[in-house]
Amino acid sequence: MQAAKQLIVDLQAQLDMSRVEADQLRKQQQRQQQERQQQEQHQQHGQQPACDIAASADDHQRQDGRGARALTPAAGAGSVPKMQERLTRLRKEQADAEAAREAAWAELKAVVCDISSLASVDNLQSVGGLVVGFCAEW
Repeated sequence: MQAAKQLIVDLQAQLDMSRVEADQLRKQQQRQQQERQQQEQHQQHGQQPACDIAASADDHQRQDGRGARALTPAAGAGSVPKMQERLTRLRKEQADAEAAREAAWAELKAVVCDISSLASVDNLQSVGGLVVGFCAEW
């Protein structure tokens, strides 16, 4: 039962990390898309303001991983298709982690129900703080 609890904690931590990475990638992709749109607009007008040049240089450093504010080495890896592929892979990992968490939770509930049913046979009111009949609520 302790192993199942630890598995749930580990899977939840992995899920949280995947969500953070996915959010960072999504934000970076949105920034890049906005920059492209701004560049297209400025190209149509034949100019690029100095503030956009500085922002582009900052983003380039961040993507290369040399900038002080680089998200992660993998997040600044490059092109949009690579980021989309990574985002897809992270979503799959997240779904797998969620499925594993659900399986661990189901196993934990089964163990608790088994303990409860064994306790009810012995006419016990509770086992280790677990009230007999608890599984009927699940």
